[in-house]
Amino acid sequence: MPMKYWRRVPRAYSRKDFIGSALGLGPIPDEAMAVLPLVLTKSEEWSYEREWRIVRVAPDQGLSLFSDLEFSARSLTRIFLGCRCTVRTLRAVERLAVGDFKHVEIHQARQSSSRYALEFERVR
Repeated sequence: MPMKYWRRVPRAYSRKDFIGSALGLGPIPDEAMAVLPLVLTKSEEWSYEREWRIVRVAPDQGLSLFSDLEFSARSLTRIFLGCRCTVRTLRAVERLAVGDFKHVEIHQARQSSSRYALEFERVR
């Protein structure tokens, strides 16, 4: 799902949700739906990223909070690492991006020396 970029922090539940629930007009949205705005929203400052996220709500059957999700290796084209990423982490990512993922570009963020911005350098 594409990220949304807003000036304000989203809320899990709106005032309308609470009032409607209190008046018996409807239920408060379930937790899975309520958390989506929080997971899929970032500050407008990050809009240049044009980020997409995969969000999967697991059924409540004692499953782990995290799970693997199969995807086509060709659908992953680039990996962006933050400016505080350690060399150790970079090397670990490089070791994982082999075989079916050897086409994946790896970029490292650096703080710009002339602007309040991040610049990305392709490291592989």
